[in-house]
This record gives sequence, structure tokens and C-alpha cells, in this order.
Amino acid sequence: MAGMPNHSGLGGLVDWGSNLQRIQALFGDEKDQKGGDSTTGISASEAQSKGERVPTTKPQGLKSPMLDQHEFGHWNDGSFCGLATMVMMMQANGLEGGTSISELDQYASKIYNKDAGGTSGTAMAQYLAGEGLADSSFTTQGTTTRLIRSLQAGQPVPFGVLHIKGEVTRLKGGSSQRYPNLKVGERHEHRFGESGHWVLVTRFEGKADNPTAYYLNDPDMGGELKCTPAELEAIGEGDGKYWMIEQKQ
Repeated sequence: MAGMPNHSGLGGLVDWGSNLQRIQALFGDEKDQKGGDSTTGISASEAQSKGERVPTTKPQGLKSPMLDQHEFGHWNDGSFCGLATMVMMMQANGLEGGTSISELDQYASKIYNKDAGGTSGTAMAQYLAGEGLADSSFTTQGTTTRLIRSLQAGQPVPFGVLHIKGEVTRLKGGSSQRYPNLKVGERHEHRFGESGHWVLVTRFEGKADNPTAYYLNDPDMGGELKCTPAELEAIGEGDGKYWMIEQKQ
């Protein structure tokens, strides 16, 4: 599954660089209710009735609508994790972001490189800025501190990974298109190899200087995963090397 293109810093089609850079460059995928979570807007009883995992502490950040890229019906939906991640970011901010064939083609014309088979992080940040998220900025040297800063500001973070790992906490529509046997509460892990993948980190648990867990929307799975700090650092290829779109403050 291709997520990111051959961009130096995922910006413009410039330089492949080292083998590691080549691999990385291919990365381009309510109302508050009593007893619930004011951040998510979902009560504990409602979440349980939907088969969702109820967090033990209140996550900080912005819960985003989930998308399953394999439900798009587009001939290239298997490679559109970056587009799905961007649309989830837009929808979380109340911006219009549809997934019709024409809309996907329009996004792709702006941020997707067909020859490289992936989504440009810089182009995604520029598109989001043009849609009103003016502080969007792409980096290949993201840190946990910078990630938390964006989440505390109430903004999810598009995040590049080579593999995914965590506990399934939600599934769009209760099931996954690509992994039909997957259930909430189970562990999920998948390696994307050199193709890379985009996900959306939405929230964290614990203190800002000592997070205990992160939540992320995975468009390949079509749901939400809960990751430990160690798991997030591993899938992000290390603190200080995160490929992500932060919100400059």
C-alpha cells in the first residue's frame, strides 16, 4: 500500500537521497453526555453499546470521524491512505471533505503523485492551510513534544508510518473492509513495507510530559487504534524522526 511519494522531505519531487530516505519518501495513509467524555462527546454507556472500548482516563485532543479507504470505490483506493487521512483531518475541523470519485480525484490532483505512488506531506499541509488550517506544517523531524503540542491545541496530526500496531478501540460501522474478522478489543498489526502509510493521531492519555497512550485513526483498518508510547515511537521510526503535519503555534 503506497502512502507517500519520492519527495525530499516529502515536499517537491527533488532528491531520493539515501536508501532509508527512499523508504521514508514513499510515504506518500456532539453533545456532552453525563458520564461520558467531553472530548469525545460519547457517553460510557453509548460507547459500550457500540462495542467500543471505554478509556480509563479522559483522552486529550480531537476525536475525528473514521474513514475506511477500501470503501471509497475508487480504482486507486488501496493507495489513498494519505487522502483519507487528510479528509479525516478536515472533517474533524468541521470542514467539508467528501469521498466521492470526483472529490478524491480533486484531492489527488493536488497532493498525490501517481508516478511515485504516494501522497506528499508538504502538499497535504499546503492543502490543509488553504482550507483554513493555516498553521499546518510538514516536518520529517517531528518529536513527541511537538506531537503533544498539536494535540493539546485540539488538532489531530497526520502521521507517517512503515507499520502499524495497537489495540482496536473502534471500527467504522462495526467492521473492517480489509480485515473482516477483526474485532474491537483485539490487537492489530500490519507492515506496509517500503510503500509506507498515513494515519491520523487524534488524542493522547496521561500527562503531556508523560503520555500513557495515543489514539490514532487508521484508514487501512477503517477504525481507531490505541498505542502505547513505545508502539507509537516504533511505528513512527523514532522520536525526533516523525514524519508528521503539525500545527505551528
